[in-house]
Amino acid sequence: ATVSEVTAAMSGVYRTFASPFNLGAVYRVFELPADLLVVHGKIQGWWETPNIQQLNDHSFDPGHRWVNIAWNQLFNIVGQCNAVIPSFEASPLDLSGPIAEMRALRAIAYWYLMDGFGDVPVFTGALVDPNNLQTQTPRAEVINFIVSELEAAAVDLPSKSETPAIYYGRVTKEAAYGVLASIYLNGEVYSGTASYDKAIEFADLVINSGNYSLLPNYHDNFTFNNDNNDEILFGAVMTPDVPGGLGQEFVIKANFGIVGLFGLPTTPQNGFAARPALYDLYDEGDDRKSSFFYYVYLIDLA
Repeated sequence: ATVSEVTAAMSGVYRTFASPFNLGAVYRVFELPADLLVVHGKIQGWWETPNIQQLNDHSFDPGHRWVNIAWNQLFNIVGQCNAVIPSFEASPLDLSGPIAEMRALRAIAYWYLMDGFGDVPVFTGALVDPNNLQTQTPRAEVINFIVSELEAAAVDLPSKSETPAIYYGRVTKEAAYGVLASIYLNGEVYSGTASYDKAIEFADLVINSGNYSLLPNYHDNFTFNNDNNDEILFGAVMTPDVPGGLGQEFVIKANFGIVGLFGLPTTPQNGFAARPALYDLYDEGDDRKSSFFYYVYLIDLA
């Protein structure tokens, strides 16, 4: 019934939405089986776990712990959005914008579910009947649902130029366009039909909005104060001292396990790394190549 109640309801959903992607199960399930990320076992025994190894070498099965956690976390986002949207629709306030935000978050969660699992149940009700569970929806229909939800949400979402700085971390019109461009870019994989013209259409909507541009210095995307720069379409609030912030997980997980490194308050865990094949994709002299900490272990087998 009040703006503060609306904000509180959305804050909980955004927190639920952001947490799985904070190098947790969702991130690991989608990245470790692919060609970008690797987690090596360490001499101290850290990270030497079957969960990691099975994802790295594609030997996981439906009972894999993180696969199940990822499924549950993504559907938790769906469930929270399903619960909040009807209460917003029943409000005497004009909540077309917040409703669009919740529909967009739900659609993005379904994008990950569809991408990772194929056929998944599409359910938008506020309550689930455990005795009458929703059956799986064919992947092509899931894609149509995601696209229609994002396109409808984009109508009522604000453009970046229409939002105050405090809006950072919430879905904008251009964020929805960016996700749609990504979906259409993979259209041939998802549906068997190439959709590159649609990918260009939605990418152009972002570009032609005039709200975004590539930063002159590529490395500025990764500075600690990179919020509200003109290259990020949809950012998450990670700052540890901001209420709702998710902390410094990437910094902690990816850097060397050296006490006092970079003046961090917590010792990094020396966990996640890029595969050498990724490093080798960059030409010599490419400024982006200097972003890597590159080191080689030399083992004397004599």
